[in-house]
Amino acid sequence: MATTPMFAAVERYLKVQLETSQPGGTVAERAANDVRLDQAKRELEKAASAGASDAGIRRILAAVDHAHHPALETACKIAQPLGSQIAVVYVLEPLPTTNLELAYNLTAEYEKSRANAQAKVATYGQAVPAHLLAFAALREGHAAAEILAAAREFSADLIVLGTHRRGALARFFMGSTSQAVLRHAPCPVMFVTDPCASHAPAPA
Repeated sequence: MATTPMFAAVERYLKVQLETSQPGGTVAERAANDVRLDQAKRELEKAASAGASDAGIRRILAAVDHAHHPALETACKIAQPLGSQIAVVYVLEPLPTTNLELAYNLTAEYEKSRANAQAKVATYGQAVPAHLLAFAALREGHAAAEILAAAREFSADLIVLGTHRRGALARFFMGSTSQAVLRHAPCPVMFVTDPCASHAPAPA
């Protein structure tokens, strides 16, 4: 992520969000956590208002494959204090084909996949508060190319990309989609792991 004051404030805010979201603790500890979270939020708002226009986060592109992916929640946590808009995209990739006969046989299956994908996109839009949602859209093609195209079309200031990597080695060797998005993105990229990837999903 970019090392500007704006993005440094985002990182601190999300870190405090994660640290203070754990259940339990004494009344005093919970009160102290509330103070820390409020302070981090105010620092983020201050950085947003004081920063240059090209350093702000006005538009966030969230690329996910299910409505409960924490990438959506993370995008909302960032957008809420900044008043940013969130665009949610889901990419339906083409089915692999080796000949025309196989392509013909897979047409019906692909149409079912498209219908399911359109239904998913509708639920993604519902997972984002209405005042933060710019749009939720289905795109068809190769994932990295479509995510990058959507980011440029939306003039995104930040891409929040949902991932499913498990373990330190798997996170080190990111998937080809993640690598391509990171390498060619027109803005900073934040990776957020799936709930099944660790005990406490967090930006990586």
